Amino acid sequence: MDDKKQIVYILSALEVTSDNIEIACTKRFQRITSDYILVYDEDIPEGAVEITANYLKELSEQDAEWLARCNMILLNEFSNKHADAQKKSLQDFFHELDENIKQELKK
Repeated sequence: MDDKKQIVYILSALEVTSDNIEIACTKRFQRITSDYILVYDEDIPEGAVEITANYLKELSEQDAEWLARCNMILLNEFSNKHADAQKKSLQDFFHELDENIKQELKK
C-alpha cells in the first residue's frame, strides 16, 4: 500500500436484513442493532445510506462511542505505523528549539 495514499472511512447505515448482515460482516467496522446496521469502511455497501456530518448528532450515545472506538483504533494503527517518523520529528523540533534558545541566550 502506498504510504502517501489517504484512506477515508465513510459511515453508512443499512436496514436490518439477513443479506445486509452478511454484507456488514465482511466490513472491518460494523455495528448491528435490532433497528439498523452501521458500517464504517472505505466504501459504502450497496444499498446503504451515507451518514454525513449533518446527521452525526442524531447518533445514539452507544453509536457515538462505537464510532469513537473505531477512530481510536485507526489512529493507534497510524501512530504505530509512523512511530519512527513521529519520533524523529519530535527530536528535530526539540533540537531546533534548543538551538534557538541558545542563540537567544547569547544576545
